[in-house]
Order: sequence, then C-alpha cells, then structure tokens
Amino acid sequence: MREYLLAGFIAATITYLLTPVVRSLALRVGALSPIRARDVHTVPTPRWGGLALIGGLLAGLLAANQLPLLHNAFVGSRDIIAIASGALVVCLIGIADDIWQLDAITKLAGQALAAGVMVIQGVQLLWLPINGVIALPSSLGIVATILVVVVAINAVNFVDGLDGLATGIVAIAASAFFAFSYLLAVVHGFSRAGTATLITILIVGVCIGFLPHNVAPAKIFMGDSGSMPLGFLLAGSAISITGQLDANALSAENLAPALLPLVLTFAVLAIPLLDLSWAIIRRTFSGKSPFTPDKLHLHHRLLRIGHTHRRASAILYLWTAAIAYPVSAVAFMPLRWAIYSGVVACLLALLATFGLVRGKPKYSTRSFELETLRRSGALALMWAGLIGSAGYLWRGPRGMTSALYGVGIISALYLLTLVVSYRTRLLKPALTMALVFVLYVVKLAGLAALIMLIRPFQNGLHQLFGVSAITTTLLWLVGEIWAFLRIRIPTITPLENNSVMTGERAN
Repeated sequence: MREYLLAGFIAATITYLLTPVVRSLALRVGALSPIRARDVHTVPTPRWGGLALIGGLLAGLLAANQLPLLHNAFVGSRDIIAIASGALVVCLIGIADDIWQLDAITKLAGQALAAGVMVIQGVQLLWLPINGVIALPSSLGIVATILVVVVAINAVNFVDGLDGLATGIVAIAASAFFAFSYLLAVVHGFSRAGTATLITILIVGVCIGFLPHNVAPAKIFMGDSGSMPLGFLLAGSAISITGQLDANALSAENLAPALLPLVLTFAVLAIPLLDLSWAIIRRTFSGKSPFTPDKLHLHHRLLRIGHTHRRASAILYLWTAAIAYPVSAVAFMPLRWAIYSGVVACLLALLATFGLVRGKPKYSTRSFELETLRRSGALALMWAGLIGSAGYLWRGPRGMTSALYGVGIISALYLLTLVVSYRTRLLKPALTMALVFVLYVVKLAGLAALIMLIRPFQNGLHQLFGVSAITTTLLWLVGEIWAFLRIRIPTITPLENNSVMTGERAN
C-alpha cells in the first residue's frame, strides 16, 4: 500500500508543479477557452490542463517502475504501456480539439484510434457475462472494447462543464476503483489487477494535483486534452481486469470478483453516464443531433435552481461517492450493509440537492397542490428509502415490504386528495370543501380496512407498518405546511371609496 500511495503522491506533486507552466504556455500560444452560449464561465480561461495531467501520470509510472513491489506490474505484461500509450494518443487528439475545435465525427474516430492502439498491444475484452460466461471472438471483442472506451471518454467529457467538476468526480471514481482493485489483487490473488490498481491511484494523484488550479474560479481548464485521457484511463483499468481473465478458468468462486469491475466501471461513472444518456435522448427526441451542445446538463440544472458553482460541483461529488463507494464496498462488507450505506448516502445527496438551494424566489408561483406534491413527495421518497432499508436489516425482505407498504398506502391516500383538490379548485368553495370532507372520510375508512389487512403479519411486522404509516403521515403534513408557507396566494383588496371605484369602472 505504501508504494501505491508514494506513486500517487509523486503524480500529484508533479501535476501540481507542471500546471502553472502549462498555463503560461497556453497563454503564450493563445490556447484560451472562448465564451460560448452553453458555458458558465465569463472570462476566457487557458486550457491544455491535460498536458499537466499526462505529465504527472508519466512521472508516477516512472517512479512506480523503480519501486520493488510495483515494478512487478511492468514485468511480463504490456498492459500498463498499452493503456498509457492509448491515453497519450487521445490526449493529442484533445490538444488538437482545444486548438481547432474538431467536429464530433473526427473526435469519435480519434477516440476509436486510441482504443485501437491499446487493443493492438493486447488489452481488450475477451469475454462478457451474458447468460453465464461467453468468450468473445477476436473481432467482437475489439468492437466491445472500443465501445466501452468511447462511452467512458465521452461520459467524462460531457460532465466537464464546471470548474473542478470533472476533476473531482474522476478522483472519487478512481479512488473507489482503486480500493476494489487493490483488494482484488491482494486478497483474491488476481495478479492482473495490479495494473488497474496502479493506474487508478495515479488517476487520483493527478486529479488531486490539478484540482487546486481548477477549482472555482478556475485558473486553467483541463480541456479535452485532460477529460478524454481520464475517461480512457478508467475504461482501460476496468478492461485490464475483467477482459483479460481467461473465461475457461473462471469458476463459481471467482466469478463474482471478476464480474464486479464491469459493474464498478459504470457505477463510478454513473453521474457522467446519466448526463450523457439523457443528453442523447433529449436531443434526439427534439429533432437535433446527439452532438448538438446545449445548457441542459446536470450541472446547468443545479445552477438554475439556485446553487453556486462550488456547491453544484460538491453536490455532484456527493452523488458520485454515494453510488461508487457502496458498489465498491460489496467487496468489503455484507451486501445488505453495502445497500444500506448506499441508500443513506443517496438520501444525504438528495437532501443536499434540494435542501441547500439558496437564491431562489422566496415564494413559489405553483399551485398549492403541486407545491405540496413536490415537497411532501420528496420527503416521503427519502423516508421510504431509509425506513425500507431499516426494515430489511431488521426483518429481511418481509420487513422492508411492511415498511414500504405503510409509506405507499399513506402516500397514495394523500395523492388522491391532492388530485381531487386540484381538479375541483375552480368549483364553488362550498362544493370543493364538501368533496374534500367526503374524501377525508373515505381515506379514514380505507386506512382502517388496510390496518385490518395487516393484522396477520407477525413478528413485529405490524408494528413496523404502524411506525411507517404514522411517520409518513407526519411528513406529508410537514410538506403541506411547508408548501403553504412558500406559495403566493393572490388576494383582492376592495377599494374603500365607492365613488373612486365607480369612476374607475367608468374609465
């Protein structure tokens, strides 16, 4: 472990020292990021930060080659050289894009070329977990490898829209991957995991070294010369573990640790992949090219609801950690505890996303029903995840079902009330109140019937249902009060002077 940390520290130090030099070079040659309609920065900023990242990566690799333990990763395998050379190729393509603004097709061709450089040297997917384990023909394995690499590159590239955003997300993702690959190499004895372990700790190092220069307000951007190599390195690390294992040698005992890298690859890049997928769907259904830029990415939406640049980046950091670390923790702890930690982390991320918003209008212009649905629904959703996880840990699947049953029933009853209220809001007030009263009686009767249905549950499950139902009711009431305090209610103030009123009507 100490040698890995030392290599990462060297990569971070060299990156930190190289970044000001690269910034000066970018200023001298005019490699500045222009102000485009979709950008959030307001001042032209130097880019080419990827040169410092690559410099730190190479320095870390050279240092690792001189260390006794890490030197073994270079012996008998060309995986590290293959991944590093592919990263250099895609970095050069990124530099060209930063200068000449290459079109999307040219960039995709360059990314495929970089993946081909890695494949030629022997790093590719040899099998996939499809209905068991299927060994891939050479041609199909090459196509699958290129596809994984291209998707990972563009996922990281898409999320690089705020100061320090891509840098922090990739650092968190790589740290989760490092923890898993280190365990895979040391505990499970997969010697080929040493390549991924070294590459991921170096990714963490270069990102940490670059982040002080890239955090808002950024002094330099990594540009495509940085975002594309980072995505390439993450994909190459996963392929070096999973894809390189002999499918015939996999058994029931070692299949799980061999499969997890595939899952972990998508987990650590969940936020960038979500942004990429939604962008493609959004643009395609609107009749635009999937490569057409816009200002509807996740970070743009966080800024729109009132978050600052730094807070938006921190929230996306939290979401990345909430997904990546629990998936990685499957290798360290029982599955139920990993699930529980993931649910709690996601709830905290959800609370940070919508609970830390500042700078919004004090009052909402939505209707009372819609505002209640927004606030109470969010509270009920978070509570469902928390109490469902608690029920699972206490009583297993039946406990989770009982807890979620209570949340679902109460939420359904409240949703019914909101729908009726929304649909009858234009009727006479007396008629609306009568309908709401009748619905309230129906709700009570329905709840009583449902409580009778839950009586057969034994071993404390009925108690869990009761706690879930009561707490969910309180949360919906809190949401209603919260919504009432945040909406604008139009009022009409009559004029005191009738003559004035008559005059205004005459006019």
